[in-house]
Amino acid sequence: GLDLCTNEQRLELVRLNKAYLSKYGLPLVIAVRGLTVDEIIAAMVRRLAQDPDREHEAAISEAVRIASGRLTDIIGNR
Repeated sequence: GLDLCTNEQRLELVRLNKAYLSKYGLPLVIAVRGLTVDEIIAAMVRRLAQDPDREHEAAISEAVRIASGRLTDIIGNR
């Protein structure tokens, strides 16, 4: 759904990504599969409010979700 963003949503995603990078020093990692653009934006806002240790845990969890989804795509649900 990110390819269907309105201009306002796209600008908000860019703003939030910049704020996240500035605050945490790393790019945002989020598993977007199955989420709407508004849900992604809401998740980004919530994650920007977290302390760095909790956010680090959230980023790792999201990376695991992304990897798991990709592995499922490759090998299927056996």
